[in-house]
Amino acid sequence: MTNREKLATMSNEDLAEILSNLVDPCRFCIDDSCGQKTCVDNIKRWLESEAEITQ
Repeated sequence: MTNREKLATMSNEDLAEILSNLVDPCRFCIDDSCGQKTCVDNIKRWLESEAEITQ
């Protein structure tokens, strides 16, 4: 199993917890105006939202 495959098996809750501990967790937050240092619930909502298509 690769690290990427391991990440793919994680729950949104576990992945949100990891992302919230990054240097810039707001990058993954669905509420870009909250201004909090950690926001696991908002990151979890972002993980569950539809991806924006970028080209």
